[in-house]
Amino acid sequence: MEKEMIEIKEDVDEVMKRAAAVANERERLIERRNQILQQDSEKQAIFETEYDKLCVFIADQAKSLEESIAKAADSVTAQLNVADGSQGPNSKIATDPVEDVTQLQDRVATLDEEYKATQKSLQENQWKIRHFEEKFKELREVSGLSSTEDIISTFVKN
Repeated sequence: MEKEMIEIKEDVDEVMKRAAAVANERERLIERRNQILQQDSEKQAIFETEYDKLCVFIADQAKSLEESIAKAADSVTAQLNVADGSQGPNSKIATDPVEDVTQLQDRVATLDEEYKATQKSLQENQWKIRHFEEKFKELREVSGLSSTEDIISTFVKN
């Protein structure tokens, strides 16, 4: 019986040692967890501070953009009023929306015609440039001269 008691005591001691080791490991893991949570809290606080700063910055930029667009719109409106001979935004003269639309349509038609004329002129100039380049290339081949200065001095009389 005494032998059994000694074996039981040894088993209990072994179990107690294991329990102590497990408890120590548990405490170590809890401490590590707390450290990680503390670090995460600090990182979260830094992130929130930076996020708040960025939100303020973005709001400021949006307001600046809005003000810039408003100023540009006011400037364009003022320029159009001056160009049209209007008296400005505070003018009490009532305008006919149909007449305004007609004037704008006429202006668009005029601008469209000017655009087409400019495009035609651009195409003609591009054709002339290609033509001159081709002729200049032929001139180089025929004369055997490669330098632009040499070709000019040879074929252009002062």
